[in-house]
Amino acid sequence: MLFILYIRGIKNINVLYTIVGKHLNRVEIMKKGLVLMITFAALLICCNKDDCEAKRKENCPITFELNPVCGCDGVTYNSPSTATCNSISDYTMGACK
Repeated sequence: MLFILYIRGIKNINVLYTIVGKHLNRVEIMKKGLVLMITFAALLICCNKDDCEAKRKENCPITFELNPVCGCDGVTYNSPSTATCNSISDYTMGACK
């Protein structure tokens, strides 16, 4: 919530000031917003699809349903659990085209 109000601009700083509490001054609020923005940007960078590589996990339970998913690596897996057991957490429902 802090991040969303920070993005909307300085005019909402009074709203943010009220939500966070009156014990924080405006500089502290701006610092917290900046930290959240940097954290969010780091998450976007580290979770890049270029890092998508299938690696089989040991002792990973899978279901035997036929519900194909297309992994971020362009491979069709038989089910979401099969994709997950191959270290693929980013997939779309349906077979790859």
